[in-house]
Amino acid sequence: MDPFSFQWHLSDRCNLRCRHCYQEDHSAARERDASFWIELLEHIRLGLAKGEGLSINLTGGEPLLLEGLPLLLEALDHCPDVQELQIITNGTLIEGPVFESLGRCRKLTAVKISVEAGQAELNDAVRGAGMFRRVEENLEHFRKLKRPLVAMVTLGAHNLHGLDSCWPWVCEQGLDGLLLERFVPLGAGRHLAPGPIDEAAWQSALRRLAQSAGLDLDPRELEWVRAVWIKRAADGGIEFCAAACELGGGSMALMPDGSVYACRRLPRVLGRMPETSFVGIRKGLMSFSPIKGGCRALDEAIRR
Repeated sequence: MDPFSFQWHLSDRCNLRCRHCYQEDHSAARERDASFWIELLEHIRLGLAKGEGLSINLTGGEPLLLEGLPLLLEALDHCPDVQELQIITNGTLIEGPVFESLGRCRKLTAVKISVEAGQAELNDAVRGAGMFRRVEENLEHFRKLKRPLVAMVTLGAHNLHGLDSCWPWVCEQGLDGLLLERFVPLGAGRHLAPGPIDEAAWQSALRRLAQSAGLDLDPRELEWVRAVWIKRAADGGIEFCAAACELGGGSMALMPDGSVYACRRLPRVLGRMPETSFVGIRKGLMSFSPIKGGCRALDEAIRR
């Protein structure tokens, strides 16, 4: 049985103000403490089917700002249902007990570091002056965690022309992979110009990325793809992992106050845990379904 997967947004707070951010409010208004997170974890566990596990991506805001993160990591480490645990960070914070707790978490399977491209100019135009250099300098500290490091790129018209720099930069820095997702204009990102790319440009970008990694793929194999993860194997091989839209009940986005969206890019509250049962949440998630040949979240964002 596939694990139930979700992206857990622990806070809205962040030390950066990226121009494509889905947030508008970077305050701690919705933030809760570690005891609340652990309560939610137990709430979710009670609603799992027999033999079903969990695949969790911790994110924010910026999760490495959170003093309570070590307590949550410890709870996740000891939770028998957690099969996969990853964290998404902007890569700018590498000091103190919060960062050190990553190295102690045995179930942490990957660290995803967000960048805009393999070029400082493109990255810093979105993330702030000097941020690309800071990430590169910090990679030494992330490598000491001895976990796979993955560059995570959100692709829009603003950084499309830098796509060809991404894979060479991943290889140059000795990272373990590259994850590519598509930009949806929400929050602060509604004001980013140029904005999202259309389906034809997305399909073309997937082919270009595959080719830059030395892969020759049939375009028909990419028609359903909503995200890709190119992994570098220890033997030098390349693995191209394509992901379809996850709408339909097998995943969710859990927000800081316990609110649940079917997808982070579809900001419609389906309920709020722990007041709403996880079984009830899952019924609501099943009411969403992917659309053929496109992205439902992007279509809805453009229509707003």
